[in-house]
Amino acid sequence: MELLLSVMMKQAVEKFSNFWFAQSLSECVRNCMTSKYEIDGRTATVYVILGCVSLWICYVIKRKRRPRLRPRPTNDDDVRSYLAADIVHSGALARQRLEDFKAAKANPETLDKAEKLLETLLEREHPDLVMLQKTVAKLEMSGREDSAVEILTKAIKRANDVNKSHEAYEFEMLLVEMLIYKAMIQEMQGKRGDALASWDEYVHDPLFSYPSSYGEHKYAVSTTRSTCTSPIFFSDYLDVVKEIKNLIKDSSSAEESSALRYMQGNAESFGGNLSIKARFSYFDHQIDNTQVPCGFLKKFPTSDSDRIAMEKCEGVVVVSAIFNDHDKIRQPKGIGGKTVEEVCFFMFIDEVTMKGLEDHGMIGRESKEHKIGVWRIVKVVKELYESPAMNGIIPKYLVHRLFPNSKFSIWVDAKLQLVVDPLLLIHSLVISQNVDMAISKHPYFLHTMEEAMATARWKKWWDINALKHQMETYCEHGLQPWSPTKLPYASDVPDSAVILRRHGVGSNLFSCLMFNELEAFNPRDQLAFAFVRDKMKPNVTINMFEVEVFEQLALEFRHNLKNKRHGSLLSTSARTKRAHPGFLYVNATCCSKCQKYLLTMWDQSNH
Repeated sequence: MELLLSVMMKQAVEKFSNFWFAQSLSECVRNCMTSKYEIDGRTATVYVILGCVSLWICYVIKRKRRPRLRPRPTNDDDVRSYLAADIVHSGALARQRLEDFKAAKANPETLDKAEKLLETLLEREHPDLVMLQKTVAKLEMSGREDSAVEILTKAIKRANDVNKSHEAYEFEMLLVEMLIYKAMIQEMQGKRGDALASWDEYVHDPLFSYPSSYGEHKYAVSTTRSTCTSPIFFSDYLDVVKEIKNLIKDSSSAEESSALRYMQGNAESFGGNLSIKARFSYFDHQIDNTQVPCGFLKKFPTSDSDRIAMEKCEGVVVVSAIFNDHDKIRQPKGIGGKTVEEVCFFMFIDEVTMKGLEDHGMIGRESKEHKIGVWRIVKVVKELYESPAMNGIIPKYLVHRLFPNSKFSIWVDAKLQLVVDPLLLIHSLVISQNVDMAISKHPYFLHTMEEAMATARWKKWWDINALKHQMETYCEHGLQPWSPTKLPYASDVPDSAVILRRHGVGSNLFSCLMFNELEAFNPRDQLAFAFVRDKMKPNVTINMFEVEVFEQLALEFRHNLKNKRHGSLLSTSARTKRAHPGFLYVNATCCSKCQKYLLTMWDQSNH
């Protein structure tokens, strides 16, 4: 290799000397030396030659001092000592590890004791990191990487359970080194498949190690689109981080003067259970001093430590919720190093979900604060609504009230796993588009009534008469089918599994009005979406991006249909109520209040 480089360098020098600017440079040097030191051109040339010879002698001496590269070994033990000295470790630490390795080969009992010693060191109140490194090195040098990985993974979980974040970080660094070492060993032994598996374990699951019984990776839903015709483009990650940090810093003072004012007081329900007339009276909010009803007319039942943590989140927050153990907690993928520092991740759960996590050993029963990977777990100690879905609507639509100091948010249904960095999503879908919100279009439906019919047909909500009453209320107060006159709104029906928001008057007012409608009727938010959006003032700006984009930014998984520990997840009141015979009539006469809507919608479909 070195001979090849030497030949290449000589050829490069020869070609360089033939260039006109190289010859001019030599002439310039000769002239400079002649004029400055009063010597002729011949003497100057001698000096240049002597200088080149001196440089060549220095190069030869330095080259002789370099150690020769050893041939790549094939024996397992030789591979490990070779890798420790030349690739992963260096200097005194490498020599010490080689000495430990040779001593261990001479006395195999020390390797058996190393596993127990590692467990003992990790259980200490104040672990000795130097001793931990030496003990881990013995295991990695002896081919017991799997044992070390298992022990370290359990230690990381224990440290996170008791809120020892610094110790968890140090243990994670040892685990990272072990996984990289393991992958390199397997690659050098020709076990490429195993090497890729170890590398994948390091790259794709660094945030949390799940017990095999939990099955967070199971039952992914395949997408129907193999290509993307409307791609979104991401800016450089570090530029995005810097821009968002500056926006957060600059937005604080400007937003205080234009912030919404919320209704205060006590009520029987969390949102006040307002009448139709009362709810609709708040849609026109062009008078700034009006107090808007926006939940929290009862105390949100969570711990003081969780409430303080939510208030401290001042930038970007990613929020999700699992009630009635309906889904599994999944870690986001593809997140950058700065994102973990700059973004808050909060998962709201209830008692049933908490019990399931405890049974799987994912959280400690004695801990008051819980964290699973990047997610801080917030337990809602008392359910505010009988419907688990309605309890999930609180963090979904009142995120700006739960996190009053945050400037951007992303709601992610718990059935999804984000695979794109949240900061990149906020920047590309909200900031770059200069909108209040971003949400995906529905994959199949364009009109609200299509979604209402599907909700009834597929029993997504059990009370058909209540659905009819809701739609007739909206038709009576001006709901219209989608048409090109509604542009730039691209559809009346969203897929609300992912909602990105810039917290401000537009998105906050929309979220408050949406919550009031969902409390009044049902938690099927796609039914109220177009009515609230079209009727509210000032208008909310929304980027309704294509479904194919949605399918690329998150993986979808099936819900947990049943829980063997806690019984059926279906609501006890989920028995479907059929519509009464006069479903298409009002007072036994033709026709329903949505007849005009339906005729217009069907007429558009025929054209």
